[in-house]
This record gives sequence, structure tokens and C-alpha cells, in this order.
Amino acid sequence: MICFNCKTQIPDNMQVCPNCGAPQAGNPQMPPQQQMPQQNLQNPQAQIAQAQMQAQNAHARTHREIGFRRVQRWIFYVIIIVIFVGMIGYMLKIYNDNTKLIESITKAQTQIKDMQTSLDSARQSLTGKDAELARVKQSGADTQNALNAKMQQLQTTLNSQTDSLKQLDQYKGQALSATQSATQIYSIITKAGTYMSSKDLARIPLADFNLSTGTDTDNDGLSDDLEASLGTNSSKPDTDGDTFTDKAEILSGYDPLAISKKLPIDVKFAQANKGKIIIQNDNGNGSFVWYINANDGKRYFIGKLPEGIVSVYTPVSTIPVASSTAVKVASTTSALPIANSKPATSSSSSAAKIK
Repeated sequence: MICFNCKTQIPDNMQVCPNCGAPQAGNPQMPPQQQMPQQNLQNPQAQIAQAQMQAQNAHARTHREIGFRRVQRWIFYVIIIVIFVGMIGYMLKIYNDNTKLIESITKAQTQIKDMQTSLDSARQSLTGKDAELARVKQSGADTQNALNAKMQQLQTTLNSQTDSLKQLDQYKGQALSATQSATQIYSIITKAGTYMSSKDLARIPLADFNLSTGTDTDNDGLSDDLEASLGTNSSKPDTDGDTFTDKAEILSGYDPLAISKKLPIDVKFAQANKGKIIIQNDNGNGSFVWYINANDGKRYFIGKLPEGIVSVYTPVSTIPVASSTAVKVASTTSALPIANSKPATSSSSSAAKIK
């Protein structure tokens, strides 16, 4: 309650103010049972003694009350501080949680963007794969069509081979008959042919025809029989070792047996022997048949005669050539190429240019 005199706050059960000593009897804030009786006020000294005693008691109670109030205040302060600190801690926790949540959301958004980008890339790749698949399907269809065409072609080829086998059987039968007449053919060649030495034969230019027919051991474009007729080595593409093949040299007018030596080509001699079948058998390698074309004046290699067909060499100057013989030669060589025969100009020109 409040003191009447000093207007300070004093305990509710105080009858005398401990600050100013003023009695609190009749104070409406004092409980009725603690108000001082009116009869004691008529004795001042008793009143003072009583007031002092009450003041001492009030002072002690005031100290206790103040101590209690201080304890209450500090407890309140502690509670407020604890609540404040707890609120700050809670706010910090909420802030940290919100920060983590924002980071998680940001990370999730980034991942979503990355996944969206990957998805777009996958869609583009899928579109490309679809286009590629369509191309593959089209290619497969084209391949199937080509395969069908190849199968038809193969079937046609098989049918043709079957027909060829049948013809081969027929040719075998004919070959047996042809073998029986081979001796007659060789006899005709020897009778109609004109003997000529290898030296004179070299004066006539060689035609690029039937040069590689048969076995060609050194793969130089000249058959082994032709190389035996020319005197070159059938095991070496370049007999004289001048880096030019035997075929390139002889077609270019050079001697394949000597380096940088030209053949003794004689046009008049070749013209004089046009249309003749020539038999060559003086080089020790066998007997060989040539034909001098009636149009271009070049010598064409026919082949090698079997052993024993021709045994004697007679110089060409000693054999008379009758008109009937020329007619006979022409009739027996109708299968040979004439005026339009085209020699190998590429190899011959290059070899001539280098030499």
C-alpha cells in the first residue's frame, strides 16, 4: 500500500511507515483487522513504543519483502533472458532451416533444368535415331531389292553356266574330232608356210595381238612360247635389265635382248612378205608359226608347232612363192586380224620416248 505521509510504497500489513514513521491507522488500503484501535491513540508514548516496535518489525519484513521481490525480479529477468535467447536460437534455427531449404530448392531447380536439358538432348537424339532408323530401313529395302536383283542375276548366270556345261560337253566331242584332224592342219601349215630365219623375222614389226595367250611365267605380257620364239627369258620380265619390259621394248621397235638397240625394221621387206605364213625354226627353241598381215604388214604370232612337224630349215630366198600359194595362205588365215588391228600404243610410245 501507499504511505499517507511520504507517498512511498510500504507492505500491506504495516501500521507505521518505516520510512517516515507516520502511523497508517485508518489507511483504507490496510486490512481492517490490522488497523490500530482508537483507544491506543490516546496514549502517545505507548503509541510511539508500539510504533517503534512495529517499525522494527516492518523494517525486517521490508528487507525480506525486498529480497523476495529482488529474487522474483531476477527470476523474471532470467526467464525473460532465457525466453529471448530461446527465441533468438529458434529464429536462428528457422533461418538455417530456411537457408538449407532455399539451397535445396535452388539445387533441385538446377537439377530440374539439367534434367530438362538432358531430356531435350535425348529427344533430339531420339529424333535423329528415328531418322537414322528410317534411313536404315530404306537402305535395308534397297539392299533387299538389290539382293533380289542379284539373286535373279545369279539364277540367270546359273542357267547360263548350265547351258555352257552342255556346250562344253558338245565341244569335248568336237575336240576329239578336231584332234584327229590336227595332223592334217599342221601338214597344211608346213606346206603353205614360208621358212624364215629369226634375223629376217626381226625386220618385220610385231603386232600387238595374241601375245599373252598361253602360259606367261614372268607375267610380262608375252607368253612363254612367244618368248621362246623371240629368244627372251621367260622367267624375267626384262631380259636385258634396262628397266623396260620385253613387251614394251619390242612393241616400241627396240631389241629386248640388248640395251638401247633398235630392231632392224625394214618396211619394204615387210611389204614384200605380206599375206605369207612364216615358219621359224632356227633358234633351237622349236618351230613357230607367224602370219604377215596383208593390210598392215605386221607379223602376228600364231603359235608353236608340236615337235617333229618341221625338221629342216630352208632359207626364204630359195623357196619360190607362187600365186596359188598366196591364195592358199589367205584362205587358211581368215580368222586373223587385218587392217583395223590396233597395237598397244601406250606402252610403245612411252618406251620410245624414254629411250
